[in-house]
Amino acid sequence: MRARPTILFLATAVLPLAALAPAHADVVVDCGGGAVTIDQSVEIVTVTGTCTEITITASNSSVSLPDATMLTVTGSNLDITSGTVAGAVNLGGGNNILPSPSAETVQITGANISAAFTGDVSTATIKSGNSSIKAADLGTTTVKGANNAVVASSGQTLVIRGANNAARYATLARAKVIGPNNSLTVKKGRTKVVVRGANNTVRVKKRI
Repeated sequence: MRARPTILFLATAVLPLAALAPAHADVVVDCGGGAVTIDQSVEIVTVTGTCTEITITASNSSVSLPDATMLTVTGSNLDITSGTVAGAVNLGGGNNILPSPSAETVQITGANISAAFTGDVSTATIKSGNSSIKAADLGTTTVKGANNAVVASSGQTLVIRGANNAARYATLARAKVIGPNNSLTVKKGRTKVVVRGANNTVRVKKRI
């Protein structure tokens, strides 16, 4: 009788794809006491060290920053957490979020930008649309774009030249509204107000 051949079955473990791929590590960038550019897109980036100028050209990333002398953003879809910026913050791109303790000046040129400061900002300018800025104190603020929001506990001067913007202050010394369809609310104190545009709504505690 012919012997039957012996067939061996080798068991192999089926690993999930996640186990086969290397673990994803967050990106750490050190300023080295100077300027640095963050260009890593679709990443979680942490910047360390003493920084002078930080430039973010990446998109679709989450970026954590230390204190710096200047911050420039040109990428889009960014979630940025920043330390204090001693000089200028320039926010371009689109769909970016920035919380920070404070900055000397802030300029928003991108669309759908949200900038919030727990401390003070000396000078702020919004040139784009659908953006917002919030701070404890906004020294001088100029709004040139449309559909923007300004919120502050206090401020010295507000100038609105665009349309369909909304501003809310607890106290504000001076305001000039030139564009149409804007709204301004000041809850306390006295405010010197000049209104030249059409269909604006201005509510202040007391005009001077």
